[in-house]
Amino acid sequence: MQHRSDFIIGIVLTLFGAVVVRESLVMPRFASIGADPVTAPGLVPGLLGGIIGLLGLLMVVRAGLGLRAAAASAAAPPSAAPAEATDAQDAADEAGPAYVAESPRAGRNRLATMLVAGLIFAGLAVGRLPFWLATFLFVFVTVALLEFQRYGRGRAVWQRLAVALVIAGGTAWAVMYVFESIFLVRLP
Repeated sequence: MQHRSDFIIGIVLTLFGAVVVRESLVMPRFASIGADPVTAPGLVPGLLGGIIGLLGLLMVVRAGLGLRAAAASAAAPPSAAPAEATDAQDAADEAGPAYVAESPRAGRNRLATMLVAGLIFAGLAVGRLPFWLATFLFVFVTVALLEFQRYGRGRAVWQRLAVALVIAGGTAWAVMYVFESIFLVRLP
């Protein structure tokens, strides 16, 4: 069931991304008044729409592989030995860890974690802390919490915190660099 919903959502995201890219291309570019092409109002929405579209397409492909693996698994004869690796299992393994069966409660917990972290980030951190620090803290805390929710005690605590630290540091640096150096937007 997860594969089917991912497939449908992937199609919706791909179409949404395509519409955003199309609409960003018809926005005025102000070339007639000598404006720099990088300051065109459709540039960022077009880039974001393209990214959303590509990720939606990736989601469609991965879900399609999962659907194919599930169909092959359902069509496999019941006499196949469970220890024997089947083509369906290989395809499911190639589909990646996104399709590991989990309870609906785990998904709701992740959603609640992100919602609370986002509200705290927007309501308490932005404007009160330097933007790079607020971004670093937001990403660090959410990645760390989600890592603990997902893997429990299966991985070393320090390893999970190190992963969260690297991701948070890279994200904070990238956000500041992109906005201030490329888009020339001063962040709070």
